[in-house]
Amino acid sequence: MSKREATVARADELRNGEMRQVEVDGVEVLLARVGDRFYAVGAHCTHYGAPLAEGVLCGERIICPWHHACFNATTGEMEEPPALDALPRYDVRVEAGHVIVSLSEDAGDRRVARMSRRAPNDARLFVILGGGAAGYMAAQTLREDGFTGRILLISDDGHLPYDRPNLSKDYLAGNLGADALPLRSEEFFREHEIEIELNRKVARVEAANKIIRFSDGASLRYDALLVATGGEPRTLPVPG
Repeated sequence: MSKREATVARADELRNGEMRQVEVDGVEVLLARVGDRFYAVGAHCTHYGAPLAEGVLCGERIICPWHHACFNATTGEMEEPPALDALPRYDVRVEAGHVIVSLSEDAGDRRVARMSRRAPNDARLFVILGGGAAGYMAAQTLREDGFTGRILLISDDGHLPYDRPNLSKDYLAGNLGADALPLRSEEFFREHEIEIELNRKVARVEAANKIIRFSDGASLRYDALLVATGGEPRTLPVPG
């Protein structure tokens, strides 16, 4: 596969712990110097697109200036949300005192982290109560960390996990359609074998017995449970 490359800086222009936004064939790249080596990753946070060069580089960790998502400067891996995806990582070499960054032709602005698959012989059931960003991120993290059992996310909402902050921002302003709100598509959940039950109300949890009781009288036994139900907005009791 052919590559695009460009000389982006002199090696002596960046000190250890410094980073800079550069450009390679129209693609914005973040160049960082960590431990006397140079690394290049995507220039923008995969959450809302903040310029990471305006953030902080602490050791190998890049901290987004807007919402403090964290990425590894040497690998591009996402280390802390609210971002969901990792940064692309690009090849870097130093020749004659100049830093050269190479991009493949299909280089994108993000990449989905590596995730495990469900194993047929793993009968464990991990239940997540709550269909918000925290519940979703827990499911993704389980797969990233190698959990091969069954993952079931239960929500009393009627929609897939969606970007709730944007409801009061671009969506209300008419700059964002409803189809852009879900954090992930149905295909994504199927591909990574994360089950979702919507419009399902829980009456109580019997933690000692590891049983969930639903409002319709059904029950479910689990091996591990995460309660990530969040809160509900309170409406002021005033006219209008």
